[in-house]
Amino acid sequence: MLRRTPQRSAPSMVSGAVREQVDGALKRSRSPLTRKIIIFNLVTLSLLVSGILFLSQSRASLIDLRRQTLQADASVLATSLEYQMEFSGISDLYEPALYITLEALAAPISSRAQLFSTDGYLITDIGARPEVYGRDTQPSAPRTNTLSDILNDAWSRLEAVFVTNPAPADESYLLAFRSAIAIRSMIADDSTRATTMNEFQQLILTVAVPVSHRDEMVGAIVLSTLGGEIDGFIRNERQQILEVFLLAALTSVFLSILLANTIGRPLRQLAMAAQRGTVQNTGRINPGRIDIPDLTSRPDEIGDLSRQLRNMTTALYDRIEANEAFAADVAHELKNPLTSLGSAVETMRLVKNDAARERLLDVIRDDVNRMDRLITDISNASRLDAELATDEMVSINVVKTLQNLVDYQSDLARADGVSIVANFDESTPNIIGLESRLAQVFVNLITNAVSFVPQGGSVTVSTYQHEHGEVAIVIEDTGCGIPKDNLEDVFERFYSSRPEQDFGNNSGLGLSISKQIVEAHGGEIWAENVYGADPNTPTGARFTVLLPV
Repeated sequence: MLRRTPQRSAPSMVSGAVREQVDGALKRSRSPLTRKIIIFNLVTLSLLVSGILFLSQSRASLIDLRRQTLQADASVLATSLEYQMEFSGISDLYEPALYITLEALAAPISSRAQLFSTDGYLITDIGARPEVYGRDTQPSAPRTNTLSDILNDAWSRLEAVFVTNPAPADESYLLAFRSAIAIRSMIADDSTRATTMNEFQQLILTVAVPVSHRDEMVGAIVLSTLGGEIDGFIRNERQQILEVFLLAALTSVFLSILLANTIGRPLRQLAMAAQRGTVQNTGRINPGRIDIPDLTSRPDEIGDLSRQLRNMTTALYDRIEANEAFAADVAHELKNPLTSLGSAVETMRLVKNDAARERLLDVIRDDVNRMDRLITDISNASRLDAELATDEMVSINVVKTLQNLVDYQSDLARADGVSIVANFDESTPNIIGLESRLAQVFVNLITNAVSFVPQGGSVTVSTYQHEHGEVAIVIEDTGCGIPKDNLEDVFERFYSSRPEQDFGNNSGLGLSISKQIVEAHGGEIWAENVYGADPNTPTGARFTVLLPV
């Protein structure tokens, strides 16, 4: 006989699906905040470093300083040649002794020294390095491909777009260029500066100083920087800045991740709790209560968010429990007339007397009317929250509103032998609220008071401004009062304590709705007894409503 393999239970499958859905949602939302913080910080840091590199005067200062050094060295060499020619009786620059002197003086100078005649002919070239200047010259060995080198090269390419450099030239052009500089200096009888680039895109600085003998121009000494010298200095300085930038960038990334985790982790915890609550409460028989992490100890916005989410969750569960209690109360209140109605219908089948049938029909009619009142009041109560949340509040003249209600209710109460007295303070200020709903409160309180007052009694409606600035509306009657133990219970749903003859004429929702409306306006309502000479026997009841101005 084959045995069926037991299947996995549905709850575990559901919980697995819940975890997958939650984890998937959190994975999708885990990185954006961290990425944004890192990108924003790196962009800001990059703009700062770019501004430093672009606006830095170090390049121009370095070039100017090197030119001054070249000019000073060239002046020293020219002066030395002039002295030797003067004291050695040499009349031109073609004497070998001058070459030896020039080579000895130029040896410690890290520059290329060239001597030109008055017609621009190269007499001697001292300091020329084939590995740098010859036609077989090759660029220096490639550098290590470090991140700072990559950034340096990228910045050099970007700088080339905005900074105009001389066109590159080969060695033959450079020779002609230096010859022209030498001739220019001899014509001007002053030092001449120029800048060019060799064929390897390396910056070359050139300075020419004329050489004279007995007030006659005999030639010019030309000094030039070595290929890559200026570029190397600039590159080293820029590389130091970029290395600091890399260190700052790594620090910024680390701090950004730390900041993002400080912000993102608690937010993910809050999102996880809300997401799990949403998933768990969708189509589940026994959903778990949403557990919002308690981060209220944090003195920042996340702590405020956690506090508000926890308060909101508590309020939602309170509302759910209130709805459940309301549904239970409604079911109970509807069950009583339905039970009475069912008993009357069953009894009617057995009754043969017409008078008894009429009494049963009266019972049925009363029960139907009672159910109609209950359903109407329940419908009004269920719509109350939505109307209080959506309707626009306006300025209300309380005295005028109450006067209109008293005038209307007085005609109805007069038929029952009850008088309604108005005692309004005309200086009572206006209030802000929903006039229709506050009028409903006042009507409920007045009609409730009239229903407890015997014939010949009265109901007094008065207003005044409370000592704290609120507007007080007082409805006082001369009825039987309220039992001391029930002064708070009168505002409970479906509570009713009436004489036997008035049973079923009220749903018990009027005062409950009134309290809900008053509290929605930020006010208070309470009930108390009025006593006369006998402190143990009330002579009436008083309802007070306090509403903010």
